[in-house]
Amino acid sequence: MTVEPACLASVIVAVNPHEYDFSVVLDGWAGQAAAGRYEVIVVHDGRRRELDAEFAAHRLRHPESPVRCILARGIGRGALNNAGVVASRGDLLVFSADDSRAPAGFLAAHRAFHDAIERPGVGVGPIWFLRALRSDRFRRWLEDSGENYGCALAQGAVAWQPGFFFVGNASLRRSTFDEVGGFDERFPFDMHEDHLFGQALLAAGLRFTPLPRAYGLHDHPVDFEERKEAMRRLGATSAMLGLDHETFGRVRVAGLPDLEALRRRDLAANAAASGTRSLAAWRRRWVAGLDLAYAEGKLGAESRPILTRPPSAG
Repeated sequence: MTVEPACLASVIVAVNPHEYDFSVVLDGWAGQAAAGRYEVIVVHDGRRRELDAEFAAHRLRHPESPVRCILARGIGRGALNNAGVVASRGDLLVFSADDSRAPAGFLAAHRAFHDAIERPGVGVGPIWFLRALRSDRFRRWLEDSGENYGCALAQGAVAWQPGFFFVGNASLRRSTFDEVGGFDERFPFDMHEDHLFGQALLAAGLRFTPLPRAYGLHDHPVDFEERKEAMRRLGATSAMLGLDHETFGRVRVAGLPDLEALRRRDLAANAAASGTRSLAAWRRRWVAGLDLAYAEGKLGAESRPILTRPPSAG
């Protein structure tokens, strides 16, 4: 059964949150062209203090906006996305990152894919930095190398990996979501739950199709320090996966890493990159720093278990 063009599409946006101006993200959802009937559900856990004011300003600018906000119990992107699906009404589910602005044709491209296929499938689109933000060498390397998502989604040259899935830009039918059973809610950060969901989709016989026309845009800068913090979160949540997933994440430091050796490597790479424009030297610096951050997060979680549920009141 194909998704009919008139069906309702539900966009789920889980608020992590990142540090950026969320107004441009909200406004992007009010300007979708040829999108058919759709709703946008922004799901949050109360941690983004500016959200009420941002949403109120958005509704003043766009009184007919399809966006609504809901407060969900639980923490982590998996729990928020699941809550968004429960609150949604559409037959087509579209997941979008909270720091990705949707251009006018974003939703139409996702809908066109599902309208065209006879059997259920999964569409996955890229998220690209704005051209002006790609002037930074670190951001270009993140995007073009695949370090940002685990798959190279370079502009104009998506190096597609058949098993690649990430929830920052993906669509599937509700029946598919129900069959797989939703996202794992153990993880308190925006890490791992989409990889495990993707593995469940593959096990159910689903395949992922790249949708380069369904692209999102990073309107905000991403720097080395921000990525290191993300890798610490990845390392911390990797400790929750168990031995069956030891090689997931940054394979170079799988298992229990030698933290002192990684620190020496990081210092040496930093010294080698200092004062040079060599991209190779800076690439080694970035990789060493990200590996160290991952190890710090993983070993820290081994000694201090991660809180996976919000503390009870009182």
